[in-house]
Amino acid sequence: MSIQSDRAGICAAATPFERTQAQSWRLSLRRALLALVMVLPLPALAIDLQITDFSDTGYDPVPAGTTVIYNVKVENGANDTASGSVTLFDLPAGTALGGTAPAGCSASAGAAGTTRVVCTNPALNASTAPYEFKLPVTTIASQPATITVRAAIGFASALPPATTPISTLQNTDPFFGSDTNVANNRTSQNTTIQAAADLELSKSATPDPVIGGGEITYTLTVRTPERHRKTITVSLPGTAAASCPRKSGFGVPPG
Repeated sequence: MSIQSDRAGICAAATPFERTQAQSWRLSLRRALLALVMVLPLPALAIDLQITDFSDTGYDPVPAGTTVIYNVKVENGANDTASGSVTLFDLPAGTALGGTAPAGCSASAGAAGTTRVVCTNPALNASTAPYEFKLPVTTIASQPATITVRAAIGFASALPPATTPISTLQNTDPFFGSDTNVANNRTSQNTTIQAAADLELSKSATPDPVIGGGEITYTLTVRTPERHRKTITVSLPGTAAASCPRKSGFGVPPG
């Protein structure tokens, strides 16, 4: 007798009750496997958001009142795509976001006179080029000093309040999500602000007075602020124009 005929005989010999029990057992097994799959944690996404460049090259030092252009480069060093990420900046008091900022950047009031800037990033993954942009910061009311601008990258879905400084964010903050390396999510840049130019100009002439038609020397003196005092003097020779004093008489009133 063949194997197939043996199986057919066994199945035919099984009672309806036994067949029902077998079907019930299979259904219970499927349900148990489904429940197990649902309770098991899903594999974590491999995302490593990072700020690989935040510099003020060519803008350090700068005079107070001018604009500093910061170079920013962000990327994802892992294989999975990171969507919905943003880069945050905390601008110190006395500064503001410049008018040439990228369209995806917006500013709001931060803590203690600071300004929070939020810039939207495109989708990032290891196979795409890093996202680079320029961040203009105007030093509108800065005094001579060294200012610090802080930056952080994370997810817009867990954006921290503007009044929460970047410097206080912990590694476990929801803003960083499931990032595999939070150490490279934050950075800062120091920029030296110098006193703006405040030139003084004075002039003098010798001899004074001078006879009409005589030679006269004009001296122009330019001085820089007291803290960095420098004096530049330029003498220019000239000739006094001949003129006659006005006299009374002949209907001409006294001059």
